[in-house]
Amino acid sequence: MNQQYSKRPKDKQYGAVLPLFLLMFFGILAVLGLAVDLTNYYKAQVELQRAVDAGAMAGARILIKPIATGGEQEAANAVASDKAALIAKENLNHSGYGDDRIQVQATWAAPESEPAEPGAPVLGLRMTVSGTIRPRLLVLGLIPGFNSGTVLAASAQAEARAAIISLVLDNSGSMAELVDGDHPEKGTKLAALKIAAHDFVSSLRGTGRDMVALNTFTQIATTRVQANDYYDSAEQIDTQRAAMLNVIDNQLSAAGRTNASEAIFRGWESIRTKKLAQPNLPCFMIFFTDGAPNVSTANWQPPAGTPGIPEFPSPATAATKWYSYATNGEPPVYINHWYRTNGTDTYSTTGVRLLAFDSGSNPVCDTIGNCLGTSSEIRFRVPGTESSDQTSGRLYQLFPLDGTDDSANLRRLPYLTALAMGDYVRDMGCSLYTIGVGQNESITDNFYQTLNDDTLHRKDFFLNRLANDQQRALSWPDEPNGYVRSYLDLRTSKPGKYYPTEDATQLRAIFRDILTNIRLRLNS
Repeated sequence: MNQQYSKRPKDKQYGAVLPLFLLMFFGILAVLGLAVDLTNYYKAQVELQRAVDAGAMAGARILIKPIATGGEQEAANAVASDKAALIAKENLNHSGYGDDRIQVQATWAAPESEPAEPGAPVLGLRMTVSGTIRPRLLVLGLIPGFNSGTVLAASAQAEARAAIISLVLDNSGSMAELVDGDHPEKGTKLAALKIAAHDFVSSLRGTGRDMVALNTFTQIATTRVQANDYYDSAEQIDTQRAAMLNVIDNQLSAAGRTNASEAIFRGWESIRTKKLAQPNLPCFMIFFTDGAPNVSTANWQPPAGTPGIPEFPSPATAATKWYSYATNGEPPVYINHWYRTNGTDTYSTTGVRLLAFDSGSNPVCDTIGNCLGTSSEIRFRVPGTESSDQTSGRLYQLFPLDGTDDSANLRRLPYLTALAMGDYVRDMGCSLYTIGVGQNESITDNFYQTLNDDTLHRKDFFLNRLANDQQRALSWPDEPNGYVRSYLDLRTSKPGKYYPTEDATQLRAIFRDILTNIRLRLNS
């Protein structure tokens, strides 16, 4: 039987495999190229958004400059617009995009929510930066018309508004302590605060019509520099800020105790007329302390059935001295007061009935009940119009019938009056930023943490609650009922932010972060 064998030439076999190999090779290259194109596409979108964000933020900062009128104002804002567009463009150039691939423009306008009255300067300005970019495409760019027709777009708005700002700074005796006992070269806590506050105010000098007040507090709170007027000239504003810097640098010393409630009251008083005159301006209070409140200020409302309570201190000395109350040999609680007259928030020295003392500032009575009647009836007010008994001022009941001893209740007073005053400030439309420096208190199972501990410990629950920091709200333990607002009430109240730190040298960075939050809001 004849058998025939056939054999395909090797060159023909290779010829059949080679096209398949090339097809696979170029297919892999196409997939890789497409992946690179998609990456470049996404990268271009991100870089464009970042560039217009940066331009809008920078342009808004320039718009904060003193507001002029007429053509001068428009010319200044046109310069800011050009600068904003240039910054966005340079960011894209730095990322490797040539001018042939990008287009950027910037415009300024008054905020839509707040049109200016005829002839009056606007209270804020909005910078809008928009841009387009053609991404670098390897594979998709080979498709006719695809490369030139693929254009990405992005825009950003940054709003720069004048603001009402009240600085409330603790310069009590503990501020004289070193930042770090092992490194005295770091200086004291007060020195660190001065650096931070100086930097904060310097950033505001001559940069706009922000109305800024400076307040400090020990056992007595003092307004050092009243808020300037919105319509002051740039020179007037600069002079006022220079005076503020002089106080910070040369007139602050550490001494005394910590009266948080009067500090917040004074902080509000220093900006009250400005907020009422410009209700649409954002309002902020920055409250700094390095320890627990240990002095209280309150407008006492004596309960019915307790006539004959002597007035003390006398009107001549009430506004300048502080007084202590002690029960059964316990550590004293320091008490001062504020007062309202004729429906106006004011600090007065008349008509206040305080706890009874003898001429040596020793308490005449040894329990709250003996001094002012049943504990549950003791009440105090803060300024305002909301009240359960139709009397001007929000009414608070101080002590519940919970069996707590009088001395512990009294030591709660500095916390409660401060929280009540903080509630009122938020009711009036101001946000609270709180800053706490010091070692955190380790007790976390009750709102007050501890009442008899080292008062230099940082009270995070108190400062969280004072700021109404919603991000930290869930960490608060239950608060005592009947004192101040509940958590549910606070959810609809103006939120703020709390900044805790154990290192006072971080204050400068904290104040800068607060300033950024106050000055600019970016809406991409």
